[in-house]
Amino acid sequence: YKIMKKTLITLSVLLSGLFVLNNSLFAQKEIRIIMIGDNTMAKFVSEYDYYYGDAEEKPLSDPFTQRGWGEILPSYFSEKVKVENDAIYGSSTRSFIDDNGWIKAMTKFRGGEYLIIQFGQNDALKSDTTRYTTPEQYEKNLVKFIKEAKKNGVRPILCTPIAKRQFDSHGNFLDSHNEYVDIMHEVAKKERVPLVDMYEKSSDLIADLGREDSQDLFLRVKPSGISSEERVDESNLNGKGATEIADIFIDALKELKFKDLLKELRE
Repeated sequence: YKIMKKTLITLSVLLSGLFVLNNSLFAQKEIRIIMIGDNTMAKFVSEYDYYYGDAEEKPLSDPFTQRGWGEILPSYFSEKVKVENDAIYGSSTRSFIDDNGWIKAMTKFRGGEYLIIQFGQNDALKSDTTRYTTPEQYEKNLVKFIKEAKKNGVRPILCTPIAKRQFDSHGNFLDSHNEYVDIMHEVAKKERVPLVDMYEKSSDLIADLGREDSQDLFLRVKPSGISSEERVDESNLNGKGATEIADIFIDALKELKFKDLLKELRE
């Protein structure tokens, strides 16, 4: 009887230990975010500086260094949230698939991750035979990403492309809205996935700032063989612009009530 009692006590202690360990591991479980998209999302490091190939790391405040909002996103979350930015500079849905970007992203699927998808600017480039994606194919590619993600237990979030900084001679903001934005809205409804309308929010931001002040959000390009004068890019972001776009995404998470991610926001 004493031996049986002692054995039961030992088993009870072991089970209690396993219960505590299991709860501890559950509490420490990572939340993973995988990002796929184009240059407005992609991470830029010094050796890949598109315009002037400076080998020195630049501060976030440098207006001459290109940044993507996916590069900024990890700073909003606690260490429990791991962000893997697989966006590729200049990609469309077509080139992302052709260049094996999608296959690479899929190798990281374990189940339970979030997949943030943002394409559209480069898909519309009819003059570029390697990146141009017809509206019909663009829709098919988005559906492909969503269905294959869901099949692997991954939770997709669609983001419309950000607006371009374009103004007329009178300083009026020019709407660069195209059918690719509408297609993404339609796909989100059909496939029942959350959508962040970054196009609308970034359009409002740029229009409110106006032609002059909105320059502070976009990449400044030094004089080079492309241009003898310094200029402001109309599509690509600097650190300040990337931070503003990341703010838009975080605000959308709050509106959409992603509770698990919101719990991990830094104060």
